[in-house]
Amino acid sequence: MPGFQNAQQNQFDDHAPEMEINLIVDVAEQPVAFTYQYSEQISHLAPQCPPAEAIECDKECWRFTLNPITDSCFWPPKRRVPERVASDSQQECSMWALSMYESERQAVVAYSGLSKSVRNIKKTIGDHLARGTVACGDGRCMPPNRKGHFDFHPYLDTEFPDGFQVIRALP
Repeated sequence: MPGFQNAQQNQFDDHAPEMEINLIVDVAEQPVAFTYQYSEQISHLAPQCPPAEAIECDKECWRFTLNPITDSCFWPPKRRVPERVASDSQQECSMWALSMYESERQAVVAYSGLSKSVRNIKKTIGDHLARGTVACGDGRCMPPNRKGHFDFHPYLDTEFPDGFQVIRALP
């Protein structure tokens, strides 16, 4: 019987059409490592900075600035005051982000509260309110808190002064 099977096998091979077989290799998409403006300062923070819940966003936002707006208006708190000490790595991460607000009203209320506890607030974080837009390609936004504040972690090549306009003086 083994000879018979071989004969059949050989006969089948003689009549089988040639087939081209292309192997498709699925390449797993590698996670993209983003470079943030302060990557060097935040890369060592655990578990990660910005946190996993930070997402690219496309939205209008408000920020405290000077008038006229300068590059230093978009420095995070830790760059403005390097000796500032964080209580943990999450707070340290937040200190390397830009504070933004979801609405003009929320920003004004927050400024009013901060002005009671932050000495020289007008020099430290600004005396005007600016409105602008952050786009998906600009960086990552943390979810806003109940007061409308959110941390924004800008990508390396993001430039802000051109995208923000002063809309009013703050009291």
